[in-house]
Amino acid sequence: MDGEKVRSFAEARREFNQYLSEVLFRLLNQKGVQLSTICKIINNKYNTDFNTGWPSEYKVDFGKNIPHIFLVEACRLMGISLDELFAQAEVAWKRAGREPEKMPGAEPQLLESKEAMLRLALPDSELFATTPEHQMFNGYYATYFTYFTPTHSGGKGVLKGALTLSRREGGVHVHFELETGQQTASGDARKKCYDGSLVYSAAVGCCYCLLSSPAMGELSFLMFRHFRLNMGQLDCRLALAMTASAGNEDKNPTVHRALISRSQIRDEDLEGLLPLLDLNNSQIVISAEDLRALARENQDYAPVIDHILSSPGVEPRTYYIIRENTVRTVSRDLRHVKEGETVPLISAMRARALSSRYNKISQKADKSVHDYLVRLGYYQTEE
Repeated sequence: MDGEKVRSFAEARREFNQYLSEVLFRLLNQKGVQLSTICKIINNKYNTDFNTGWPSEYKVDFGKNIPHIFLVEACRLMGISLDELFAQAEVAWKRAGREPEKMPGAEPQLLESKEAMLRLALPDSELFATTPEHQMFNGYYATYFTYFTPTHSGGKGVLKGALTLSRREGGVHVHFELETGQQTASGDARKKCYDGSLVYSAAVGCCYCLLSSPAMGELSFLMFRHFRLNMGQLDCRLALAMTASAGNEDKNPTVHRALISRSQIRDEDLEGLLPLLDLNNSQIVISAEDLRALARENQDYAPVIDHILSSPGVEPRTYYIIRENTVRTVSRDLRHVKEGETVPLISAMRARALSSRYNKISQKADKSVHDYLVRLGYYQTEE
């Protein structure tokens, strides 16, 4: 009996290795990636002597496992993730009927839940691109580092995450993991995980990430400007995110900005980057005290600020910072405003206040973030 189990495992491993090999070499051929290129990178990067004849053996000898480093470097050159490579091999394995039958008590509920999909009735258009092979997704398949400002009141610092774009049968798959800054009972980092699809719109030149978290019963959305790539990789993009605000009980629809970057941003560089993630418009409203302090802190800025202050149309004004709850409380306590008229008063005040009527991720906004990071040394020395 034990011998049969060992033989069955060996056969299953051999069969899966065969389909993994077939998928790998088919993708390498489609992408135009040469085996000699992979071997050269391995030899230079890991200071070894990887024989260029070995990869050919992976096509015929399925009793051997393909070295993981070979798979890692091959996927990097092809612009796909290891997850995507193994997912395609698994699909081919299942189609051939090679997947072992589920044993009783082997948690079939988990397998069933992974296949449960939320069907959304969205009208399609020839202007939408969803197929993984579409040229507009060239250079986008990778795992990106993401940075968000916290959505809870008084939130400071930055929330970090990882966004993975990969090819899947039927569409471009998006997997997103957001670090919450909290820990589980076992001490592990608590993460919020989402999965979904990427859609490109030729009409507006933007990409949409439609995300779902079954565990939390939550939908989230990311939207960013598309940048066409041929042979290169996407460096970074500013995105608008629509999520539910953080909180134990009181969650509200929230819109905020996020940075998507293929390079991990050092913590010391994030402080200067965070102001570019705030919702803003073309006007910069700053107090006279803060402006003078900025000139004192950096002598290079002082002449620029002095010149701006002496420019026509730039004049000091007095502004008041008033919380909306203050208006409500005072109106109720003084009773000078009729009951039910507090909201019209707030609306009238907001109509005259400085505020962003809308927020957009413009080409200028994307370029500002990219230029800022390039000046700090990002995206310049990477292959």
